[in-house]
Amino acid sequence: MIINNNNNLNNNYVNTAFKSKNCKKIVHSLLNNCFGEFKQKATPGHLNNVFFKTDLNNVLRHPEAQIIDQLQYLAARNMHNTLNSGIGQYYIKAPIKENPEILRQKLNEEFKLLPKLTKKQKFYRGIENISDNEYNSFKCYKKGQTVCPDKGYSYITDSLEEASQYNRQRNGILFEIEMPEGSQISELRAILPSKSGFPEFKNEAVVPAGSLYEVLQDPYTDKNGILHIILKSLNTWK
Repeated sequence: MIINNNNNLNNNYVNTAFKSKNCKKIVHSLLNNCFGEFKQKATPGHLNNVFFKTDLNNVLRHPEAQIIDQLQYLAARNMHNTLNSGIGQYYIKAPIKENPEILRQKLNEEFKLLPKLTKKQKFYRGIENISDNEYNSFKCYKKGQTVCPDKGYSYITDSLEEASQYNRQRNGILFEIEMPEGSQISELRAILPSKSGFPEFKNEAVVPAGSLYEVLQDPYTDKNGILHIILKSLNTWK
């Protein structure tokens, strides 16, 4: 799940500040000065958006779909070359060039170099349109159980409002995640340059692939039909 800050703010910023080349230089200067801070809180894999730009998450979650992912990549690349347009470039994913499991291990090791949380924090994750089998497996979680909800890299946020934008459709789920003191998660709150030349606002966090959690209470469904799953991170992974 990728969380971007307020879209209206993004649009306003692009339409005003970035009309000026001087403003663009100032923002890039600020980015360069603050990059060290961002790097300390985010893994290199997160900063480079490896989880999303490749089909790694799809392969980790559904290994049988890797061939389909590769074919989709080729089709998207061919369409992009035909249109000769930057539109949609963000959505073209590069194929994985090494064994997905080895890449996962490398990317997970990066989390061990991050600073530890100095206090307990709460995060959220919304998902939707999952299969009935997946939905029912989440619904059957029991208090005290150790679970692995995602074999891939989960994008989470400390904003309930942001997370709730991603669970409004069929089989919507809201994960409420307690991150204890000492947890190591990759956090990115920044304005980053993009290939289009316009800034991209990021307000997101990522946990290692295959992260393990303790179920704090039995799942329940609210009046809007959203399934709530209450978890506590164990700061370890499969």
